[in-house]
Amino acid sequence: MAIAPSVLMVAILSVFRGYYQGRSNMVPTAVSQVIEAAGKLFIGLGLAYWAVGRGFDDPAVAALTVLGVTIGEVVAAAYMLVQAALTRGETRIRSLDPTVRPTGTLIKTLLSLSIPITISSSVMSITDLIDVALISSRLQSPAVHMAADEAMQTYGIYTGVINFFNLPQTLITALAVSVLPTIASARAAGNETRANRTLSTTLRMTLMLSLPAGAGFFLLGGPILRIFLSSGTVLGGQLMSILGFAVPAVALVAVTNAVLQAYSRIDLPLVSMCLGAAVKLCGDYFMIGDPRFSIAGAPISTALCYWLIALLNLFHIARSCRTVCRRSAGRSCCVLWRRRPAWARWSSSERRLCALRALLRAARSTSSRLLRSSRRRRPSFTACCCSRSAPSSGRMCCFCRTARKSRIFYI
Repeated sequence: MAIAPSVLMVAILSVFRGYYQGRSNMVPTAVSQVIEAAGKLFIGLGLAYWAVGRGFDDPAVAALTVLGVTIGEVVAAAYMLVQAALTRGETRIRSLDPTVRPTGTLIKTLLSLSIPITISSSVMSITDLIDVALISSRLQSPAVHMAADEAMQTYGIYTGVINFFNLPQTLITALAVSVLPTIASARAAGNETRANRTLSTTLRMTLMLSLPAGAGFFLLGGPILRIFLSSGTVLGGQLMSILGFAVPAVALVAVTNAVLQAYSRIDLPLVSMCLGAAVKLCGDYFMIGDPRFSIAGAPISTALCYWLIALLNLFHIARSCRTVCRRSAGRSCCVLWRRRPAWARWSSSERRLCALRALLRAARSTSSRLLRSSRRRRPSFTACCCSRSAPSSGRMCCFCRTARKSRIFYI
């Protein structure tokens, strides 16, 4: 009863946070999260301390502690409502379409987007719930032959390691939240260059943050646990070292899921997450029940699960980042840094020679112009279209567009 009102508050907060994040304004989201965390910490602990001092029984103390969570959610939702009321007059809505879409179409679009995202987000949560019963039961299997108390103690050590394993994800989650509206807005504006640049920068930042964290877990798992824990650090250090291999994969999963959603491929993360969950459950069942692995099978299956999801998402991103070649008069006009050329009627050597000659001529003319100018800028080629100049002629006409002008070359 004490936590029931927080369900409605979380729904309200999610709507407003998504709205402000879509407008690349992270300040209301950050302030609401700080208010929510402060309510859980200070109000919850304050009520629990007051209840213990008054001599309340344990259920009442627990209820008052949980009430602090609800109060924090209510205050955060109230802040979001006030923020929306204050900024409502300053916000100007610009529709991408000349006409406003009907309500039924909007509802259908929202459901088609929200349902797959919700399912893909809940797959791993459901898998973690299944792990609670699966790990304990497999540790007590006849092959491992572990007592119930020892199995629960071992699982408790693994749970404590998982809490440390989730810490690097907080930085990556913020990065994933910010990259989604940036890429989506760039693609909606037709600025594919900005979308590609944002994608590459985000992936580099993800690896720069996650690889050192994974290396720290792998090399210093035991010393890290001994700072915070007094028992179970030997087994916990071994489990944390194994989980160090999964840290970059978890970071890539969070970012690539957001990127695929920005590319309007919300179905692909759902498929990847389901496959990863299946690998995790199968790995837990077979490896934990094997005496050679025992509880070490849980972090191994976790690493395999997230690396499979990350590799599948990266494969889908590589395919989605290829632009459909635009048709020009008689031939295909292809964006050079994205999809492969669709010149199906040309031989492979003819295609490569044509594109190479066009790029060399465009680079030569553009570089000479840039050297004469005072600004040092690299030529940015947008597209190159090649076609036969005449049916009977052996020459090819290539139209190459740069960031500032367009040129036509005859090869």
